[in-house]
Amino acid sequence: MLNRFKESVLLQVLTLVLLGPACEASSLGLTVHVEPLESNGGNTPGPAPLRCLSSLRSLRYVITPLCRGMIFKNKCKMSSDTPPRPQKRKHRQQKYRREWEEANQWLDRVPEDDYKANCKACRRTFSVSHGGLSDVKQHAAGDLHSRNIRTQRSQAPVSQFFIAETSPEIDSITAAEVTQVYHTVKHNLSYNSADCGHKLNQKTLSDSKMVKKMTLGRTKQEALVKDVLAPKAVGDVLKILTSPPLPFSIQTDASNKGNRKMFPLAVQYFTPESGVTNKMLDFIENPDESAAGIVALLEQSLEKFGLWLSLNPAIHRLMQTWTALKSYFISLGDECPKQVQALLKLNRDSTVEDEDIVEIYLLFCNNILSLFEEVVKSLESNRTTCVELYSIMDEFRQKLIQRRDDQFYGYLTRQKLQRLLPHDAHMARAEFTAFLNTAISYVEKWFDFSEENWLFSLQPLLLQHGNLTFNQIEKVATKLNLINKLKMNELYDECTTANTILRRLREEYSDAWKSKGVAARWMAVFKEVDVPNMLSIMRHILSIPASTGYVERIFSRMTNKWSDCRSRCSVELIRSELLITLNFEQTCPEFHTTALKDKELLSAARSNKKYSWKKK
Repeated sequence: MLNRFKESVLLQVLTLVLLGPACEASSLGLTVHVEPLESNGGNTPGPAPLRCLSSLRSLRYVITPLCRGMIFKNKCKMSSDTPPRPQKRKHRQQKYRREWEEANQWLDRVPEDDYKANCKACRRTFSVSHGGLSDVKQHAAGDLHSRNIRTQRSQAPVSQFFIAETSPEIDSITAAEVTQVYHTVKHNLSYNSADCGHKLNQKTLSDSKMVKKMTLGRTKQEALVKDVLAPKAVGDVLKILTSPPLPFSIQTDASNKGNRKMFPLAVQYFTPESGVTNKMLDFIENPDESAAGIVALLEQSLEKFGLWLSLNPAIHRLMQTWTALKSYFISLGDECPKQVQALLKLNRDSTVEDEDIVEIYLLFCNNILSLFEEVVKSLESNRTTCVELYSIMDEFRQKLIQRRDDQFYGYLTRQKLQRLLPHDAHMARAEFTAFLNTAISYVEKWFDFSEENWLFSLQPLLLQHGNLTFNQIEKVATKLNLINKLKMNELYDECTTANTILRRLREEYSDAWKSKGVAARWMAVFKEVDVPNMLSIMRHILSIPASTGYVERIFSRMTNKWSDCRSRCSVELIRSELLITLNFEQTCPEFHTTALKDKELLSAARSNKKYSWKKK
């Protein structure tokens, strides 16, 4: 209808333009004044029809808005006669609603978009803006969703492997996991075997809920070792040393692992409850080549030091088979190597019954090396303290001097020497004496046996016999620069009290007292009476190591753990295993009991922070 109306208006306007005179379009309510077109003399060039078309184009811009106004006016006139057409309603988008999840457990919202839903079974999102709940039902009716739901129902629910964050059950499970890792490290087991053993337990002990919920993969075991048990091993030692502060000494040594220089850091301290205690604090790799000379010197010293312990057993075994060994070489005759003949002093006429000077030398070495071996073991013993150093070394020197002066080289050696020719016997005695002189000179060179040595002033603290005098204790405190840290008047009274306790203990435990070490004797005294100043002195003295035996044992443990089949282990892992092995003294069942009560340990074991990549 509108198009016909526009055509009518345009037709009337065109008629007015062509006819020329002014007219009124009353039927439309529009008055149009049009100037007549001139055929000649006009400003618009060209024929009259063309000028007419040009005028129409100009009139289009005037007529169009007028027509719009007339159309609106005409509509208003028609509204009273024609009923209005109903307007089309706009579509409103649907948002996701939480109540849909009650009937659809697989449904979840999309945090970034309120007009979408997430299907946990299909692991995809879909739009709900058009149909809302009908979109959800349409997705649920799909074949893919139905297959995913059936697959999900056929699998065991993951929730059976999860329990509450805080419950006795989770504490028991965590303690069992930590103890299993502790057991693996303590007994030098493989993480692979521990992982396989746990998986086997899950099969064979399938009725155990705790075993099902335990996880002991290799990565987790290593994380528990490095970031849970090792920090606890160091932390327990630091607590003892700092609350209250205790005197302690630091020990270190050097050893090589391939092309790596390893330095263990250990401490020694004394408590009345535990006695002298050695613990490891760290295990460091130091590639600094400037210490090469010191490291080489320490390695040579360790090799020579350990030689005495390995040489004597070898000589002892050689002496046990000497007769058969000698008979074998004699039976070879001319086929016996010349070097062996010269060493054993054999000739064509030699027999097994002949007196053998080589055997006499072996008997002397066997006798004298047993003396060296005894001293080395005493110095490297965990029971040995710096208080006993002077007496051990002085006793060793006196034995060497006495053997030299008496020309005693062992009873069997003495009998064999009497059967030798005088010339051979004299030569052997001269060489044995020269050996003893060299040994005595070496010991006196490297150990101060004078009374000026501060170790000499510690002899009264052995508590073997006699009383402790205040002058002796004062001399010890002066040597250690402890005078300003002690209450000397109280120390005098403590000496009197300690002597009374010592006399009673010696009478009650006469034989057992003699077999006790120095630390054990002082522990018995401190258990009987409270003598704080004397305890302070002994804490300083007994914290001083008598030798490097403890750190040498660390290297021995390192060799066991860092074997060729575990050459790819990191320094941090070996360090952690050494800390656990050396610092924890509980058995595996005892450690499990302790772990159950240690909430801090259990929390650290459950935390994801134990994984190194989680910390970054």
